[in-house]
Amino acid sequence: MQMVWASKDEKEATKWYKKSADQGDSDALRLLGRSYMSGAGVSKDEKEGIKLYKKSADQGNPDGQYTVGMGKLFGTHGFSQDADTAYKLIQSSADKGNENAKAALGFCYYQGAGVRQDYQKAFQLFKEAAEKGNKVGESGLGFCYMFGQGVEKNDEEAFRWTKKAAEHGESTAAANLGILYLQGKGVKRDVKEGIKWIDQGNKNSSADSQRRLGMDYESGSGYVPQDLKKAFILYGKSAEKGFCCGIYNLGLCYLNGVGTEKNYEKGMELLKKAKGMGCDYATEFLNHERFSLKLKGK
Repeated sequence: MQMVWASKDEKEATKWYKKSADQGDSDALRLLGRSYMSGAGVSKDEKEGIKLYKKSADQGNPDGQYTVGMGKLFGTHGFSQDADTAYKLIQSSADKGNENAKAALGFCYYQGAGVRQDYQKAFQLFKEAAEKGNKVGESGLGFCYMFGQGVEKNDEEAFRWTKKAAEHGESTAAANLGILYLQGKGVKRDVKEGIKWIDQGNKNSSADSQRRLGMDYESGSGYVPQDLKKAFILYGKSAEKGFCCGIYNLGLCYLNGVGTEKNYEKGMELLKKAKGMGCDYATEFLNHERFSLKLKGK
């Protein structure tokens, strides 16, 4: 018997997620959180999405634990980085059979997040998951081959596994694939293809990664050509996620008219906000700015 699927209706789906979530269903809480994070069927509200994800994780939902754990591991999707909490959540999810979490433990060992750093252990975890077709494992395996951590450096293998993960929708792998194309490592150099994958990967990557890519576009690094408008957009995305250094760079854009019209007041407002959030760059800049104004008698 052939199954007939109903047409996609995000608003209707969100309505039923909410009904189940109101009754305490942990998986519905996670799905509703995803809807709020992406703005699917409901007005986008990152804070509400994070709150719902956390509720799901607190109830022990393995998918919720994995999502929050990864967010805290990399500082993505509006989550603040917290290595110890990330490891505990990912380990708990893995213990409950979540295959993505089993692979993600590799990143914990790779970074030494909540556990002692062990590149060989990370490589083995990635390899086991990748050979089962898991995109998180594929991404990690490509990363190990790319930098020669836990295994001998191999550009061809790095490209092969990174491409698989990127084609399976893994955003970090997509950004890494773009870099491999731009560098011509493991594949013939292709700037157009490289930029395409970098842009695709950084749509959902960490605030720090978006800021760093913005800096590359602003300076015109060896990876990407100079594009001030793209730099401004990426700083804005980083700032939207609450990353203080992204807010700092966005403030500088307004001060100097980088990728946007000059707006001194808005620029200074953002820099002060970044300083208040603990950004050392903003603090140093504002102290220097204040000293410069004193010299000018203002």
